[in-house]
Amino acid sequence: MAIIFPDGTIYPIIHYISLESYLFHLLIIAYICIRIADKGIIPNVREAYKSILFLLVIVPPVYIYNLVFNTNFMYVIVPSSGSPLFGFYKIGGTAGYRIGFAFVVVAVIYLMNLVFVLINELLQINNRSDLNAL
Repeated sequence: MAIIFPDGTIYPIIHYISLESYLFHLLIIAYICIRIADKGIIPNVREAYKSILFLLVIVPPVYIYNLVFNTNFMYVIVPSSGSPLFGFYKIGGTAGYRIGFAFVVVAVIYLMNLVFVLINELLQINNRSDLNAL
């Protein structure tokens, strides 16, 4: 969400810190896309739970760190004001935000895997029909 709605920074868009953040996130996305293209990562809806387990392990220490150092890494304390997730915060406060955020994260994980599976199936069907035409 932070990549699509990058308003969580106190710096202007054209600033070293902002540009470094955008570049860092772009490199993460590029790495994942390259690994998917070379079949190093094969998204699978049945194994999407592993991403959720990873987050269940990582988010609690990040949350504690945020409380101790008064930060908001991974936006687990409060959403940024321009984020679509801010609606959960306005409706349900902190608890409503965290519950809504958790549901959105799980939905996005499964949706990304499902989109990959559907695209892969369409490509395989297209490849089979191309072979049959020969």
